[in-house]
Amino acid sequence: MSYLNPVKDREEWVKARKAGIGGSDAGVLLRVGWGSVTGLWKEKLGHSDDRFELNRFIYWGNQLEDDVLQWYAEDTGDPVLGRDYWGQPIIFLPDRPPVLLDEGATLVKWLNPVVSPKRPYARANVDGYALTKRGGILVPKTALEVKATGADNRIKWEYLPPPSYLVQCLHNRQILRECGLGVPFEIIALIGGNQGVRHWVSKHPEIVEEMLKREAQFWYCVQHQRPPKVSQWFPVTDLFIEEGAMPLFPAATGGVNVPPPPEGSYQAVLVDFAYLGEEKVQFQGKEAKMQRKALLIFALPSLPKAPDEIDGQELPEWVAGKTRTVAQKMTYSSSDNSRMYKMLASWFGAKKAAKIAKAMLKGEFASDVLLGRNAIITVQHWESKDGSRSGASFSTVSPLMQGMKGLPIPDDYVPYSAKQGEKAEDEDEDDEFSQPVVKKASSRKKKPVEEDEDEDEDDELPF
Repeated sequence: MSYLNPVKDREEWVKARKAGIGGSDAGVLLRVGWGSVTGLWKEKLGHSDDRFELNRFIYWGNQLEDDVLQWYAEDTGDPVLGRDYWGQPIIFLPDRPPVLLDEGATLVKWLNPVVSPKRPYARANVDGYALTKRGGILVPKTALEVKATGADNRIKWEYLPPPSYLVQCLHNRQILRECGLGVPFEIIALIGGNQGVRHWVSKHPEIVEEMLKREAQFWYCVQHQRPPKVSQWFPVTDLFIEEGAMPLFPAATGGVNVPPPPEGSYQAVLVDFAYLGEEKVQFQGKEAKMQRKALLIFALPSLPKAPDEIDGQELPEWVAGKTRTVAQKMTYSSSDNSRMYKMLASWFGAKKAAKIAKAMLKGEFASDVLLGRNAIITVQHWESKDGSRSGASFSTVSPLMQGMKGLPIPDDYVPYSAKQGEKAEDEDEDDEFSQPVVKKASSRKKKPVEEDEDEDEDDELPF
């Protein structure tokens, strides 16, 4: 494409960016960037606002980009192709003032937007290039991605670039390769306005392979105006860890990110019942009230040890043998009109549910009453109204059919309620809204919980 000035031709530049998949979009598709896949899909169809409308972050990024490129030229001694603050193509020199270029100059074609000849929906917006002389003319030798961030993000840049920026570079480098320019990528970050950091970008072929597959799937959804399915866009955090592309920080709740199961009915075992405390809840415009909330988490059968394909998806090796979970937050209530009571009645029968509810009223309900219990659950997918979050939860819970063998609590599951339990036991028991007793993880049952003999005596219909 002909050169589009991102400042002077802002509307055309944004229009060109929306007409394909850019580097920041690739981060969203791998679930390491800002935004959701469905939100991105709506944006490409023109049903939502652009995520990158001018704001203070973009403003200061534009202000500082040419200064960072000038610093890079002085630090390395290489001339650097980039843009000045007004979006004009320019060559920064290490020992003298920059030189403005005509927008029709040969070098300028490698600035934005660069479109892949193999995948017309894929396009790159490269911030700059370190140049070298070859045959008496200047040619790109390294592509550059420029970032400016606050001092509070210093630790995120200490060892590796954040995953979203890494994917942006992998996307752009792939497009340049498809255009015949095989150059390495380097990320330059200005931190806190006074520290420059440089990171070379490794090839990471496994990440690139997953990225290309997802980009093709996503653009098919855009072309055919089909909303992307949540289950197809699972996070790939563990793939980044395996590739050495991000530091290994322990997850807050343990475990790994595995794809959610498709919607439908599954046998599952309750692995967690965590009390979350009180939250303000507003319903149908009425005044917000405080409600007690609990989180219930079911584990489904573990994935096969070496899956080639499951649920119609080809999965990477790191999910082999891992446990899939679905969670649901609901009001902690013993009222017979509450969702929790109806779930218990459907699961255990009305008589057993009434006993549990009576215990709940006294604040004596213990999570181990339910931990390890098996059920048939109905999995459903959800997405927030703004499209920023998505996931899977369960809508109905019913007892196992006669003769079904129960599932144990998986050994690799790290309980969400371990810390919650310690906090709950320290609460004042005399408080009017005292928290329920949630036992520590050490008392968890590893074997399937056998059904009570008297449960079959309840002949009332489930809710």
